Amino acid sequence: MISSNFFSDRIFKIISIFSFVLILVVLTILLLAGPATSYDFSIYDAYPWFLWVFLLSAIICGQVVIIGSAITQSKKNYWLLGLCAILISNTILLFMPIIRGYYIFGSGDVLTHMGYVKDILQTSSIGSNHYPIDHILGVIIHLFSGLSLADITLIIPPFFSFFFILSMYFVGKTIFKNKFELLILIILSSILMFGNFQLAFAPNSQVFFLVPLILYLAFKMYYGENYKEFNILLLLISLLIVFYHPLVTIMIIIILCVMQIMQYILEKFENRILKKVNYTYTIFFIITLFSIWSSYLRIATDIVEPIIGRIFGDAKIESELQKNIDLISQVNADPIYLLKLIFNIYGQWILLGILSLLCIGLILKSMKNQKTNSNFYNGVSVMGYIVFFLLSIVMLIINGSFGFGRIYSQAMLFSLIIIPTGVYLFLYNNPNDKALTRKTIIKMVGVIFIIFCVTYFSTFNLYLSPIVKSNNQQVPISDYVGMSTFFSYRDESLPILEFGLDSYRFYDIIYGHSTKRLNINFNDKNMIPPDHFGYQNETLSRNFFNNSKYLLINNQGRGFYEHMYPEFNNNWRFLTKDFEQLKFDSKIQQVYSNRNLDVFILS
Repeated sequence: MISSNFFSDRIFKIISIFSFVLILVVLTILLLAGPATSYDFSIYDAYPWFLWVFLLSAIICGQVVIIGSAITQSKKNYWLLGLCAILISNTILLFMPIIRGYYIFGSGDVLTHMGYVKDILQTSSIGSNHYPIDHILGVIIHLFSGLSLADITLIIPPFFSFFFILSMYFVGKTIFKNKFELLILIILSSILMFGNFQLAFAPNSQVFFLVPLILYLAFKMYYGENYKEFNILLLLISLLIVFYHPLVTIMIIIILCVMQIMQYILEKFENRILKKVNYTYTIFFIITLFSIWSSYLRIATDIVEPIIGRIFGDAKIESELQKNIDLISQVNADPIYLLKLIFNIYGQWILLGILSLLCIGLILKSMKNQKTNSNFYNGVSVMGYIVFFLLSIVMLIINGSFGFGRIYSQAMLFSLIIIPTGVYLFLYNNPNDKALTRKTIIKMVGVIFIIFCVTYFSTFNLYLSPIVKSNNQQVPISDYVGMSTFFSYRDESLPILEFGLDSYRFYDIIYGHSTKRLNINFNDKNMIPPDHFGYQNETLSRNFFNNSKYLLINNQGRGFYEHMYPEFNNNWRFLTKDFEQLKFDSKIQQVYSNRNLDVFILS
């Protein structure tokens, strides 16, 4: 390809040293800033803007070193220095909750999953646990390391992200024939593009990062020599996956079916002898286990029933698309604002989706012109991307039980395999002509710019914040201690109203998910206080004060609208003066308070 003089060894060293200097500056700023003293509405606002500039610059420097090594085909492994800079930067990003001193990270599902862990510790049984593997993992780490359940929510998830990068590297080593495609795959895989998936202690999130291991073993069965050994390993990992999460299990069944179908397609249309690998036994094995595990059938029924109802016009649950449309219709938002918000939330997925479709076009064009041979991994990745892309769009339109991103993330997984080949074909139309031209340099700069944009959006929607109009998942220790105290002394006959926290989730982690509870319900709209606590509406006020109840409010609730929707202050359900008025209302008595959580009783 390009002569190594273009990117000399000295330049690689200088860029690498510069990236490590930037990382040292970032660590110094983090050390001087200290831990959080209260709830962070945005982890990005907790530090000065230049920290994020330095951190992004360190990542970009690492990516430039890897791209330079890919282009020059350098025999020296300077790309490892670039990868090291990226991994250290990723470590800082993924362990930011620990650096900020968060007690628990994950204020929703994570608390419930910790409740499942507590159930196993208390009963030595998985009970009615639908997907116990992740919770058993938490129990094992807790017992052997002595880490608290709170610490487990902070420590375990990042390791799955790093395992994902390692697995994708082995996938690339198996399927790619040149170093260029492998290094582009490494760059893409090292970008933290899956958002909160990378941070949450939740079965669906963590098992997703094991899917590349399935791909590696399946590709090894096709390309490797020890077919039976890899088949046995695939069966063992599949056994683990089945009890990890039902949705990802279904996705893996689809992936293996795509691989089986692609072999048939290649055999049908290729005039050459092709290797045959039978994935049918593995597919049958997974389906059998899935069917035997009866709790999955109940989950599948609960999810499929409203989807079928929506298809036939009997919708009981709003689709995700309809929910978003209804939300947008409540505010007078201009198109530019909405476009900016969409890119803040889905920027990296949109860019990689467009890039994937362009790369698919280049691959198909190259095959048509017979510049490259059709091969198994290209066919699987293209078909896999298209299948999951279409399936995610369908789920967005008709499903409201879970986010379409859970399926689209599988499409993005295949895009990581498609893009390296597409970029190679884009830069070098003729694989035999690797000469450096002005046109090639412009193309290369364009590729680097897209990678930078993907990295930028991935960094700033990794954590939920006002940037994406969602609450930071921090759980302060004051919330945990306050809720423990409240549950210990509350009158169980009184209902609970809450804003800013979820008492159901806290009950899970404090007492266990299977523990019976009274007047604590999941997703109960009756537990939400009326607008402005009824102070601006006599009817709402009468209903609010007509019987005794508890009212729980924390800093997250008090500052929610101010931080999340400052541009729509006319639509705020609660104002600062509403919270102040509570403290001076003779019908309301404050029975508990710490630096974050207030507990009132209405009598």
